Amino acid sequence: MGSVRASFERDQIIFNEGSNDQDFRVESDSNDHMLFVDAGSNQVKIGSSSVGTYGNLELANTDGRHGTGQRSWSLISGTSHPSKSVDGVMAFNTASAGTQLSIPIFSQVNQHRPALVELTFLSGEYNTSGNVKAGFVRFAFQSLNSIGSVAEIDKSGNVASVSSSGMNILINFTSAYTAGQSNYEGVMCYYRIMHEQPQYVQMWDATLN
Repeated sequence: MGSVRASFERDQIIFNEGSNDQDFRVESDSNDHMLFVDAGSNQVKIGSSSVGTYGNLELANTDGRHGTGQRSWSLISGTSHPSKSVDGVMAFNTASAGTQLSIPIFSQVNQHRPALVELTFLSGEYNTSGNVKAGFVRFAFQSLNSIGSVAEIDKSGNVASVSSSGMNILINFTSAYTAGQSNYEGVMCYYRIMHEQPQYVQMWDATLN
């Protein structure tokens, strides 16, 4: 094996220029793989050293917030408001009924803000031989210290309706996610949110009944 070195040039810094099978790892306060370059598998991982990833980049959500996001460079006229978009993946365990997902919305007091949310669901029920339960819903709403103007734009599959209760958006399912073997039951969710403050849609605290 050749030597492993770092090269500090005027216009670049090069690690492992000899292309050796040597990993690069950066620790944070509570995660020993906050940034990880897996040399053997040619993968870059953030927050994870998982060997089961098949893409070139894995983002492991380690703090219970949205997975990835972006912000527009332009602002809405007369305001300091950009457009922000986030996405992520979550797994929700069935507590009992498995028929309703409750998503908390942050209560704030200064301005009504609109949100556009897209959710895609796939059954997480373990070792079930029945029909696969999956669905999609796209909806919009506005919120301040209450939720208003919930507008269902599109839905399909196992999603029956969208409603609200207090400061929670409710996704109601047609069929329950309760068919898993040994009570291994729940639903997987991929989501996208467009909002000036997407952290107000608190997907990490959502619960399946």
